[in-house]
Amino acid sequence: MRVSKLALRGFMSHDQMDVELPDRGVVLVTGPNGAGKSSIVEGVAAAVWGKTTRGASPWRDGEKGSAAVEVDEERVERTRSPAGRTKVAWPTSGAKYDTARAAQTAIDARWGDLATWQRTSVFSASDASTFTGATDAERKRMLERLLGLGRFDAAHKAVRADLRTAQADARDAERAHEATLARLQSAKDAVTARAEALAALAPPGDAGLTDADADDADAALAALDAEVRRAKTELRDAERAQAEVERKLAAAADKARDAQRALKRLESMGECPTCQQPISEHRLDAARAAAAYAIDAADACEAAEGDALAAARADVEDCEDTLAALQRKANAARAAAADIAARLQAAKRAAGAADQQRAGLAAAQREVAALTARSLTDAKTREEAAEEVALLEATEGVLGTRGVRATVTASALSGLEAVANHWLGRVAGDRITVTLGASTALKGGGTTDTIDLVVHGAGGGNGYRGASAGERRRIDVAMLFALAETASAAAGRDPGTLWVDEAFDSLDTDGVAAVCAALAEVAAERCVVVITHNHDLADSLSPVQHIRVG
Repeated sequence: MRVSKLALRGFMSHDQMDVELPDRGVVLVTGPNGAGKSSIVEGVAAAVWGKTTRGASPWRDGEKGSAAVEVDEERVERTRSPAGRTKVAWPTSGAKYDTARAAQTAIDARWGDLATWQRTSVFSASDASTFTGATDAERKRMLERLLGLGRFDAAHKAVRADLRTAQADARDAERAHEATLARLQSAKDAVTARAEALAALAPPGDAGLTDADADDADAALAALDAEVRRAKTELRDAERAQAEVERKLAAAADKARDAQRALKRLESMGECPTCQQPISEHRLDAARAAAAYAIDAADACEAAEGDALAAARADVEDCEDTLAALQRKANAARAAAADIAARLQAAKRAAGAADQQRAGLAAAQREVAALTARSLTDAKTREEAAEEVALLEATEGVLGTRGVRATVTASALSGLEAVANHWLGRVAGDRITVTLGASTALKGGGTTDTIDLVVHGAGGGNGYRGASAGERRRIDVAMLFALAETASAAAGRDPGTLWVDEAFDSLDTDGVAAVCAALAEVAAERCVVVITHNHDLADSLSPVQHIRVG
């Protein structure tokens, strides 16, 4: 990022400091130790990120302070109140943020984080070996940050979460499909069972029998019952007529017997039991006449009613015969009606059982049809879920450490190695070169996801750590230049301001001259701010601007 202006107020050792920087060329910053030379770098860090590269607070206790910077033609300002409250303003963005954190997130998205800026744009004595002296794994993480591959982390994390969800959905879809298939098979079994049960039902023998037949039988029985009742009435009437004739005959016979008994009694008495007078012949004649009359009357009644009695008895016998015949017919009709009712009920039960089986069969067939359609839908859902899982697995592989990140890293390593060796040729001649590898073989077999730095021409076969302090510093400078160019290219930005803060200790005279030549080459395209108290280095530079502090 290209810094054009810096304004500090109440910041570290400065009450007020204003700096304007050119687009390109070397800017030399000199002054005694403790004068506040490095506060220029810290001012940029504090204004943009609210932190310093040293990690210490740049603000004075109980005082108001501010750090404002114009970077890439945009202004960012950080202020601190005497009470210790800090605020960030980014007016040129044209956006308003509810919180300082939201504003900082936007700033980080615009210029990256502090660590990346520090490693690619700030060369300090303490940070010079950040890349070269790091472990293989640390180099890998650092390069990924420089390349902006951290963006893959969020995407990779999101894809992995989506993958877990998709896998769960796929398992659910598989279970749902299996459950549907089980239900479908059960429904098919039910169809088979219903069909077999329906076929096994014996067809009703009286399938043609209807309720009308039962009604006809009941009507015939009712008619016969009515005739029986009439026959019983006629029998009772005949019996009463016979009884009346028999009563009359009995009455006449009774009178005759009574007269005969009265005559016999008189004849046997001889005298009246009341008056003790002898029974007169006249009285006996009267009694004889009465008895004869009664006998004649009884004979006349029997002669007169004999035919009627015979007719009445015959009538009674006819009625009894008729009634018996009607009762036999009624009983037969009753049995026939009961048989018809039973047969009709049996036919209805058989028909009901068949209807029930047919209804069950139809319901089972409908369920088979519905479950067949459901199984097709489930199969499609399962297939889509499996495709989603496959796609996300492929995406997860692409976004993972073995995917596109590895490809990008390998490509960047090739460019980083070429640029580093270019700068090594400038500061160390052709005798020192480096090789960068994307993976390191493990003793037990396999590889680890790291970046291996191999140094050739220095260290006596022991690589970077075996090189002299001057050689290591030359390698450091070359790697820092290469990282800065790689970071700028990865971000799609023009090379920004380069800050060199006391970074060339341990260099001999030839080393200082080589680094100064390299700085001049870099300064042809960007502004290089060199902070030093090394008079030899300062005298070897040709600055376009000299800032004296203290």
